[in-house]
Amino acid sequence: MTNNIGHNSINKTLEDFIITGTGRIKITDQIVRDYLKPTIQDGVLKDKIIYDSEVIGLRCRVRIGGSKVWFFEFTPTKSKSSKRYTFGSFPEVRTAEARNLCKRIKHAIVNGIDPKATIVENTNARVEAAPSRRFVCPELIMINYKTIKLAQEKVEQQRKERFK
Repeated sequence: MTNNIGHNSINKTLEDFIITGTGRIKITDQIVRDYLKPTIQDGVLKDKIIYDSEVIGLRCRVRIGGSKVWFFEFTPTKSKSSKRYTFGSFPEVRTAEARNLCKRIKHAIVNGIDPKATIVENTNARVEAAPSRRFVCPELIMINYKTIKLAQEKVEQQRKERFK
């Protein structure tokens, strides 16, 4: 009988993952969105981390507030402590993009390149690819301006009444 531990352990099915909440599973957007929830331990909410079975080192953490963050974790050779590189939150960074970036981070580490540079490069590319917010409808700007102006006038009027 073989003892499957670490990277050689059997991948969990979705049902196993839901029941036990631990182990390595092929992470999908649906799993992160629908099934990744903070754990309750001794009546206290705790962060929960899931491990991807497709790309070793890829993890997704759900914080007690509900935010979900992607990170890559590995232990350098001849080191006792692991290193973590956080590179985005879900749903801004989807599972496929997280896997690709994780592979690029591994490649950078092997080639002696700082992984943080790879993360920054990816973040900059994502920001540049996002739709520009410079072209906002002028009517919306005027509506917001009028709303803000009315609120400021109301606050000023209340202030004057208080100090009469």
